[in-house]
Order: sequence, then C-alpha cells, then structure tokens
Amino acid sequence: MKRKPRLLTGSHGSRSLLVLLAFCTIILVISKYLKRMTIKERLMQVFENYGLNPITASFAFAQAAHETGNFTSPLFFSNNNCFGMRMPKIRRTTADREQFNYAHHKTIEESAQDFCLWYTFSNLPDGLQTIDQYVNGLHSKNYFEAPLTEYLNGVKHFYNLYFNGKES
Repeated sequence: MKRKPRLLTGSHGSRSLLVLLAFCTIILVISKYLKRMTIKERLMQVFENYGLNPITASFAFAQAAHETGNFTSPLFFSNNNCFGMRMPKIRRTTADREQFNYAHHKTIEESAQDFCLWYTFSNLPDGLQTIDQYVNGLHSKNYFEAPLTEYLNGVKHFYNLYFNGKES
C-alpha cells in the first residue's frame, strides 16, 4: 500500500517546516515593499525633520550610540529607548509608558522625537559646534550621571566611528 505525502497533517516536524516557510515568504514579501533604513538613517531623518542642524544631529546620534552600547543594550531592545531617558514628569513626551524604570517608546523614531522634545525643553542651543560644547551642555542640564570625561570620550568614540571624525 502506497502512502500519500501529507504536508498539513504529517509529523510535527513537517508542520514546523511549513510554518517556517510561510513565515520566510511573508518576510520576503514585506521586505520588498519596505525600504530598509539603518538606525543611523532613521534617527538622522527624525533629527532633520525636527529641525536640528546637521552638526547637532550628528552629535545626538553619537550620543545615542554611546548610551545604547552601539544599539545593543537591553534597554534599547526592550524599550526602543535610544537615549536612556526616564519617563518625564513635567514636559511633553512620546513615551507610551514606563518599563523597567525607563521611558518606553513604540519605535526608535519616537525615542529620537522624545529626545528632541527634551532638547527644546532644556533650552540647549542648536548652534553647538563641537562635541565638547555639546556634551558640556548636556552635563549642565544634568542629563547623565557618568563622569564628564567618561561620557565625553564615549560620545567622541561613536562620533568618530560613524562620522569619520569629521567634526566641524
């Protein structure tokens, strides 16, 4: 007696393979329709749309890379939080809730928008021309708890990594 192959009702492994193939097909179709942008492109676009000048935007991106360990931290993945920001109590925010004592955002773009809201709320000037000026401005607003030199070196490292050290 000959057996017919049974794709949908075969062994557990066959069903798993079928589900995996369907999932891969869906991902392939979606990726064709969506432009894949890097994290850098996504955040820089938000900064540009917000009106940050390109120099300040590049410093803010380097800051996000430093804050997230080059976009690998658990907080980045769990909360879409690019800047290690807490849930604000006074100013407007794009965060949808607090999770693990930090602001949670639906997307990394919303995290970048939230940083822009903080930047405006804090009255930091948009014309800071060096990383030292930028990080000292953040420090003057008590943005970070790390020692100033450590934070400055971290932001400089990622600026050099992503922008080839071309500080204006």
